[in-house]
Amino acid sequence: PRGSLKLDDLEYDVVQTLENMVTGLTTGSEGQKLCVLSEVQRLNFHCKEHDMLSTLIPIMCERVISWNIRLQMSVAEALAGVVGDNLPADLADAVVATAFHVIRDQVDPEIFRGWGQLLVGQLPFVRTTPETIKTIVEELDRRDDPDKYRRELSQKLLARIIGPLSVSS
Repeated sequence: PRGSLKLDDLEYDVVQTLENMVTGLTTGSEGQKLCVLSEVQRLNFHCKEHDMLSTLIPIMCERVISWNIRLQMSVAEALAGVVGDNLPADLADAVVATAFHVIRDQVDPEIFRGWGQLLVGQLPFVRTTPETIKTIVEELDRRDDPDKYRRELSQKLLARIIGPLSVSS
């Protein structure tokens, strides 16, 4: 299956230091990237003094668009475990912008759903303007998509985005 990960694929030395994690995400193999991503949530809990998130989140956000679907889903899962109201504003903005860009033209329903969940979860914690919300709605609205499933996913995502924003305003 697409999401399965064999232990021999992992190269655990890549998570021994923050520097190795950065190298793993920037120039490492797919296995090294997957290893770093699988450790992000656990390491964040234990290594807050290293300011790990402020180093790794920008790298993930910058590179995820060019990565394959397996890595894109792994990034969404890693970020879902560490985002929320305690994320610094610059990182929250980066996560929201990245989630929007990943799902904007996405046709894979798994990616759309995973990154959509991330967008919905983080959007209430960033400053938005009515223009920003209008752009998001316009870009994600797929009422005219010939694929019924993608059309339905889009409408559900838009409902989930607009709901929390109306409460947080």
